[in-house]
Amino acid sequence: MPSRSFCSHHARLPTGSDYDQQVLLDAQQRLASSGYYDSVFLTLDTEGTDPQAVPVIAQVRDAPLQKVVVGVGFTTDNGARLSLDHTHNQMPLLGWRAVSRLVLAQKTQSLGTQWTGVPGEGGWRWFTGAQVKRDTSGDYEVNSARVRGGMSTSTDHIDRSYFLQYDNAQNKGLYEPLGETFARQGIGTAVINYRLTDSKGTVKHPDHIRDVAKAFAWLKH
Repeated sequence: MPSRSFCSHHARLPTGSDYDQQVLLDAQQRLASSGYYDSVFLTLDTEGTDPQAVPVIAQVRDAPLQKVVVGVGFTTDNGARLSLDHTHNQMPLLGWRAVSRLVLAQKTQSLGTQWTGVPGEGGWRWFTGAQVKRDTSGDYEVNSARVRGGMSTSTDHIDRSYFLQYDNAQNKGLYEPLGETFARQGIGTAVINYRLTDSKGTVKHPDHIRDVAKAFAWLKH
């Protein structure tokens, strides 16, 4: 679990710096939101002899080394939905924190993971992450992937990140083979769409015809 130096670096209370109640509350919140602790409480060592140099005592309770959260839900847009979240607070060899998430829904499926290192003395930490995702809308399907890595730091006024990121996406649809066939012959194609009637009455006849007419007019010009 996190060392004493991690607690000091993440709280951002350097030895010898001035502090007040608000500074202590902010440091306490930073430690609590790090994910490494279930509870955090900062107090002052009132037994010290020098009132101008009172030590800060951190009372913490470590979070479990690993945690799994399962979620089940249902929405009118995507139907049934299952999510699985896994957190590992100290990965073997690296010692980094890993947060991974799997989502399975009717129209969207995704798998992603985010790894973050322990902040150094300057407050900077390394991070890396990856995600693969599939989105389906009718007969149209988008498969995408993202890989990112870099370093970041957070201060009281600004968060900074420097990273490299690679994105890739591939589209598949019912009309894709037909469009590719025409394209090889030098013929351009377009697939138009129109709004569907909804239960609220915001889209109704003849809105569908107008949508198609507007699409043809846009293509013509």
